[in-house]
Amino acid sequence: EAFLSDSKSFSKLNIKSQDSTSLELQALKVYQDLIQFHLNDNKPDALADVNILRYNFVKEHATFQNKDSLLIQAYITEAERIKTHEASGLYSFEIANIYFQQGQEYQPITNETNRWKIKDAEKLCNSIIIKFPNSRAAEKSQILLKQIHQESLHILSEDYLPIQQDAKILVAYKNLEQLDFCIYKLSEKQFISFNKIYKQEKQLAFINKLNAINTWNSELQNESDFQQHSTEILLPKLNNGRYLIVAKTNNKDNTFAYNTFQVTNIAVVEKTELDKQVYQFIDRNNGKPLSNLQVKITYRKNYRDSESSKIYTTNSLGEIKLIKGNKTWSNVIMEATSHNDKAFFGDYYLNRKYDQREYEEQYKGFLFTDRSIYRPGQAVYFKGIVTQTN
Repeated sequence: EAFLSDSKSFSKLNIKSQDSTSLELQALKVYQDLIQFHLNDNKPDALADVNILRYNFVKEHATFQNKDSLLIQAYITEAERIKTHEASGLYSFEIANIYFQQGQEYQPITNETNRWKIKDAEKLCNSIIIKFPNSRAAEKSQILLKQIHQESLHILSEDYLPIQQDAKILVAYKNLEQLDFCIYKLSEKQFISFNKIYKQEKQLAFINKLNAINTWNSELQNESDFQQHSTEILLPKLNNGRYLIVAKTNNKDNTFAYNTFQVTNIAVVEKTELDKQVYQFIDRNNGKPLSNLQVKITYRKNYRDSESSKIYTTNSLGEIKLIKGNKTWSNVIMEATSHNDKAFFGDYYLNRKYDQREYEEQYKGFLFTDRSIYRPGQAVYFKGIVTQTN
């Protein structure tokens, strides 16, 4: 802990180690030499730089528990010593940075301790900027404030929702107070095209060309703690189809998030057997099998072949059976259609058929000891398990 003492105390420390080749030992001695060299400088900037490097080095290698609190106290002591000089702002900024890092550890319910640490970091950064507006510490503080004030937004829904029933989406957000929601109905062609777009500006351009079928706005609770929070928001009841939901802010940052989902009462259950793959189509509201459902399957054989398709009809159990052959099927997409519902599922994968191998009866033995290390002369206790495989 003495390595986190103030610069004058550290410069006089007798630094020793049983390992004279220790790199940490050599580094501490270099820091000590530099601090001794700069201790009586007319300007404290160089000393502040090397001091901060020393403190961060010690923190990185320290094994004691209270290093953050000791480090903060060290920075306060150094800043107070040169409080009228702008270099003191560099020490204050390091404290703000520690608060910011501590704030990242906040977890609702499980770790409430550090919830307001980022707020503390913001206050400290603002005070540095007010006190030393043209300093390096102020520049660093501006960058950290940008991180603190940065908005974030993510929305999550289930992939499949029932027709004309209440459903919710999960919204995770930071530094936001209101969101504008739009729901767009997509054709399958539009959905495939949108999924191939990765740049945000192109995604927004695509979305802006669509016509919304439903719009609303929601107020969010901004706790002003600069932490991420989440809430559930009720969706309007929707008809069968594929949808894109978009949440936007109405500020200059143009923050947005989106999610795609299908509204359908059809669900599918997959079962793998040795010679076939069985898909059972059921009503997602009550689990009843859907018979006489038309299922169009598109796929590629052995990855390279051109796209092929087949049409199946579900049996009385709502099942279709894909018989395995000598080729694999990849990118398997299923389009299930009834008289009032349609849904897409995939992509699935169908292995080729493997002949079942015959095995002779086999025996294996496993031995277990009661511990991994024994003292000389100590009794060794063991047990064995023998398995017989047909």
